[in-house]
Order: sequence, then C-alpha cells, then structure tokens
Amino acid sequence: MTKRERSPRSQCFMLNSRCHVRFSFPTALPEVSNRSLLVSVNGRASNINIPVSCEEHSCEVDWFSLFFIRLQDTTEGQKAGENVGLIREAALFLVPELLAENELLVDGIAIVLTKLT
Repeated sequence: MTKRERSPRSQCFMLNSRCHVRFSFPTALPEVSNRSLLVSVNGRASNINIPVSCEEHSCEVDWFSLFFIRLQDTTEGQKAGENVGLIREAALFLVPELLAENELLVDGIAIVLTKLT
C-alpha cells in the first residue's frame, strides 16, 4: 500500500467521521454546592456550570480528535476555575479502535463511545 492509499478501515470511518461521547460522573458529595464542566476538543474549550445532581453528559465529536474533560466539584465559598475542590480529568485521542472497549474509566469518569450512523 502506498502512502496515498488508505486502508479500507480508515475509508469506512472517513465516510462517517463523527462519534457520540457519553461520560458519566460519580455522585457529588453532600457538601458540594457547585459543579463545573470543561469540555475541550482539539484545544477549543467550553466551560459550563451544571446542576450538582447531573451525573451524565454527552456530545458529538469528530473521530481523530483530542478530547479533554474536567469536572470540578466545589463547596460554598470556593470558586470554580481555581485549583480547589475535587477535580477529575480525562483526556483521550478518539480513534475508532477505542470502540472495542465497552467503557473506559479514567479518574472516576466512565466514558462510552458510539459510532454515529
């Protein structure tokens, strides 16, 4: 196979190059008053406050992306964005080979990938 030829496997994923990413968080401790979620795809980040009761989030991402999430639980008086509270982080390079895993567990965050059809 020459450099310009692509394998049949990569051609298949080029036709449908999106992935559904679902991540689940542990239940927040009773003293947690704020929950902040940062999602970054290829360096473009979005930071949102989510309800303390939120234990799952999902998004659609292109395959072969660098995907990073950061969950921060803080108590009253602590500010999100600072290195305070309980911080959980996960970083993945999203390749189709990860579909073979039923669930990835990184720093207490369960991650499930699904190929979009």
